[in-house]
Amino acid sequence: MEGNMADCKTLERMIGKLRIKTSSSAKKALIVTDAGITTDENLKMILDNGYDDLCVSRSNLKTYNIKAGAATVSVTDNRKQKIELYR
Repeated sequence: MEGNMADCKTLERMIGKLRIKTSSSAKKALIVTDAGITTDENLKMILDNGYDDLCVSRSNLKTYNIKAGAATVSVTDNRKQKIELYR
């Protein structure tokens, strides 16, 4: 990609180029992003294109649902703080 361009502005093109070079199937792609790329616009683009996503957001969660009986995985961060993960 061109120099001096924000990462969050190049995501759609990066995904397109990677899909062409790395995927020979029609399986859904999992897009993993960090806070530098995770903008509301990019999240909308990811969902609109039918991709699954795993990301760090710059803002608090707006809406989310945890399925009843969902399995929980507990991990700790580098400060020994407990983090509970749900699907």
